[in-house]
Amino acid sequence: RSAFSNLFPASQHDLRAKFASEFFTDLRWVNKNRDNSEAGLYTALAPFECTPLTSSKGDGNTIETFLRNENGLQPVISKRLKQQNDESARCRKILAFQGSRGT
Repeated sequence: RSAFSNLFPASQHDLRAKFASEFFTDLRWVNKNRDNSEAGLYTALAPFECTPLTSSKGDGNTIETFLRNENGLQPVISKRLKQQNDESARCRKILAFQGSRGT
């Protein structure tokens, strides 16, 4: 578990973003071929989408787009991706608020 969780530590968000396309491709395979606990562990590699540009990339490699387009996700995958998406949205709001205050 710790290997997955720490493969891309919080300080390496850029690496998670760099591998977003591969993550979502592999997640489809994990969803179909791995059990609930392994699938849940894999979601620890989800990209952290906290930059203002993330939501407008347009390449479809965002958590929100993946959740909207994929059917039949294991509940643990769906739950953890929704949590990560909520955290990313919260982070973007904080950045936007800071930017509006000029800080």
